[in-house]
Amino acid sequence: MTKTLNISSLIPTFILAAFLMLSVFAAFPVDAAVAEMQDKCTLTRSITMESDAGTEVTIAKGSVVTAGNADISTGDGAYKEWATICLLNTVNAITDWAFFILINVAFVFILYAGFLFMTAGANPENKDKAGQMIAAALVGIVIAILARVLPAVVTGILI
Repeated sequence: MTKTLNISSLIPTFILAAFLMLSVFAAFPVDAAVAEMQDKCTLTRSITMESDAGTEVTIAKGSVVTAGNADISTGDGAYKEWATICLLNTVNAITDWAFFILINVAFVFILYAGFLFMTAGANPENKDKAGQMIAAALVGIVIAILARVLPAVVTGILI
């Protein structure tokens, strides 16, 4: 009797894993320095937005974005839309980490599955287990790719 892989049974596992990875960030204590930084952020990636004049403006990686009344095209770092810029920066950082972790876990799954397959010999259970692990790794890779697409979707919605 052969077992078939039911991918729909793996989805809750991946959602739980993603939740656990993201909950690590919530476990860090909030101190006075973090409380003072609530109205500014330092960009970890360049962000391109449209100014009030309708032109595209790129805010460079490493720029400090603070709360203010200036238009994005002024380039002084104090923007009306600072919260949107900081939100995009946070989404980018979280999805970068999620992509990195998921790709590495999928790589380890594929390596281990390859080892199981190569050492299975006449044991069909190990071959089936290796096939299931590779399928789970492919699902993880798809989820990782979706993590890379998420910032573009959020940017499209917010801007």
